Amino acid sequence: TIGAVGVLALTAAGVLMLRDDGPPTSRVDVGPASSLPALPANCTATYAEPAGCHLQPTDAEAYLGFHVRTVTGVPRGWEIVREDLRAYPGADPADPARTVPLYVRVWAAPGTDFSTGTPTYIQLRERLALSADNSPCGQPPRRVVLDDGSIACGGGSDLTWMNDGVWYSLFAPGVAEDDLIQFANALR
Repeated sequence: TIGAVGVLALTAAGVLMLRDDGPPTSRVDVGPASSLPALPANCTATYAEPAGCHLQPTDAEAYLGFHVRTVTGVPRGWEIVREDLRAYPGADPADPARTVPLYVRVWAAPGTDFSTGTPTYIQLRERLALSADNSPCGQPPRRVVLDDGSIACGGGSDLTWMNDGVWYSLFAPGVAEDDLIQFANALR
């Protein structure tokens, strides 16, 4: 475990990340996915139209059935540019009638242009693990043990892992792999 405060340089982005290793918060106990409230209709998304609806993390938790992890440090000068709850009907292969809610957050430097080139940003996706998610690792180039003991798979600009019944995915083009691992470890 790293001490109370650590500093992380996001070398590709040229910024620093301050990290506070406070105690992890507990999971929201809401019972099985079938007991969750109906998702707002404007949150329905498809892979062609993934917009979803804007919700703050604490508001999204009621629909997700778990505690949305907070980032204890973000790249200095960066800001949250998206916080969307996306509801994907039929996304669970074991239960095609089930709608799967996914919470997506994106951090980037102010003024980042997402329409051209390859912008540097960090995207975190969170959802309840599906029965098909028995292992987040297919044929990954790398497996990493995170600070909480989870096995993350991926390499380069992406990491995927499961912890406490929740599936997590980080995608961060332009961010060094070691910095991405540090970001994953900064989630609480």
